[in-house]
Amino acid sequence: MAGSSRGSRPVVVTVCVAVGLTVLALAGAVLLRPHSAAPAATGSPGAARPAVSSGLAATLQCDSGPCQLLASRSVSGSTVQLLANSAATSGRVRISTGQGLDSVFETTISNLGASLTAQSLTCVDGQTSACLVSGTAPDGTAGEVFINTGGDWSRADAPYFSSAGYLGLTGSSTPPEIITAQSDCDSDLTTQCAQSPVYVEVFTVTGQSIGCSRSVSRLDRLPGWPTVSVARDSLHPC
Repeated sequence: MAGSSRGSRPVVVTVCVAVGLTVLALAGAVLLRPHSAAPAATGSPGAARPAVSSGLAATLQCDSGPCQLLASRSVSGSTVQLLANSAATSGRVRISTGQGLDSVFETTISNLGASLTAQSLTCVDGQTSACLVSGTAPDGTAGEVFINTGGDWSRADAPYFSSAGYLGLTGSSTPPEIITAQSDCDSDLTTQCAQSPVYVEVFTVTGQSIGCSRSVSRLDRLPGWPTVSVARDSLHPC
């Protein structure tokens, strides 16, 4: 899982999630890899092809009930919809292309306990377009990325995690980048890190760490807040 690499707490969270995801993989669930493996966005087990149909049924199932529309975005000639069950604990991402084909992905961050909202879907357009689906998880914010390459949508292999509660997607670079806020805290307990300084770690959409920013006293003092943006020349190795 892509997240912080400094301080003991984010490392512990990353290891715990990686173990849980291994169990899911052995059970036949969707495979997610931690960012340290630096997986490619396509051609790997975690980026397996979605179910595709030109005549997708109007009603999709989210958990044990029908899906409800939470958010919709238009990007690169495609319509991206975030759907969820009534409790917003199980979701689907449906992508309809200009050619009339539908792709349906299950939201894997739901397996991490993330809850979805109408603000959970963010998309950026460009030479490489991408959409971020994020949600509040027990120990922070979890997210996953969907990438459009040459009109073909796939899910990036690495999930992302923010211990400080902020995940963002920026289209100011090519390809897009993921902005994560992390608590600069040595404790393994989230409650003890609530008042800790925070910093930004930036990732590629394929899960590779680009660098970290200096720490600030609180989340709303990160550059560009509430839409955090960090200049490349201000980053240093994490």
